[in-house]
Amino acid sequence: MGKTGTTLLRQKIFPELDRLGILHYRTDLNQKINDLILNLKVFNKSNQKKIDFGLDKFSDDSIHFICVPKILSGDPKDWQILLSNLFSYFGEDCEILITLRDPYSFLKSVYQQIIHQGESDLTPERYFLRSDLYDKHQDYFGRSNCARRYSIDELDYNYLLNFFTKKFSRVYFSDMKTTIEYKFLIDMNIVDSHLLERLIENNETKIWNKAYSKKAMFLDNKRFKILNALDLMPVSASIIARNRTEQLIFDSSKPVKEIRNITPSISNNAVGISINNRKGFLKKFNPIFKILKLPYRLIKIPYVAFKYWRFFLQNYVDKLFRYEKFELPAEMYLGKHFESNVNFYKELPLSKGFNK
Repeated sequence: MGKTGTTLLRQKIFPELDRLGILHYRTDLNQKINDLILNLKVFNKSNQKKIDFGLDKFSDDSIHFICVPKILSGDPKDWQILLSNLFSYFGEDCEILITLRDPYSFLKSVYQQIIHQGESDLTPERYFLRSDLYDKHQDYFGRSNCARRYSIDELDYNYLLNFFTKKFSRVYFSDMKTTIEYKFLIDMNIVDSHLLERLIENNETKIWNKAYSKKAMFLDNKRFKILNALDLMPVSASIIARNRTEQLIFDSSKPVKEIRNITPSISNNAVGISINNRKGFLKKFNPIFKILKLPYRLIKIPYVAFKYWRFFLQNYVDKLFRYEKFELPAEMYLGKHFESNVNFYKELPLSKGFNK
């Protein structure tokens, strides 16, 4: 699942294990699976009959590891069609690892991520919808506004347990503590305790994609209102999702064009010599250019603050103001499975493998 501390794993730990020859971290398959996810969400079916895992390219019997948080990162309403289609490509001897987070913290983080993506006007109550409100929202807006709704009644940890244990011989669940300490790697027999210690020593724990604080959320909402009043609406996740969906539908109806290779008339050596001569000439004027650019850089500061607004809120607001955690409204509806999700998470044997 998304928002469960897997960014460091994907960017540092798994690539390092790949370099050490412990496993094959198959980032080459991520785009294929992401394209498949988008097709399933838009068309409710797959246009791809088979995923080529390319196992014939590898001569050893090492573990092949795929990590795609997009499968369970979105609206739980999509889980059934995504899971039933995606995992039909994998055999039952495939081992599954699901990373979880305690339900309240997870919902809070999911909402903050939506704010990160530009949906600053969206309140938690309007984003997390009961089944009846979700259906009305979907009937009216259709798929075009799917980034602005979340079916909170469909968030069910037991559903994940039942789905995966019926299809696969070995399923692991890892809580946040086990995930960020990499202990699931031992439970899955991927590394031993000595290698785990090395991984911890060589990879300092760092918060990736830091959540907004209470003050940062407040400032983001104020910025949105100011931009809205000036008719300068920022681009949001829902607009991006709508544009991607429209492009996908448009591309699916276009005939495939033949691509012709055009050989350039100028040789690569001639072009390289020309570029190098130009660079050498301009390098003499670098000090003058820097002086002339100084007023421009000073004028540009407010623009940069707005352009890199998310970075500013994540990294500087808490240094300027006293830190306070953002909390969801106390009276907010948390879903019909919230209590069972809490109990599931509390009773979860950390990284325990569930046999089929």
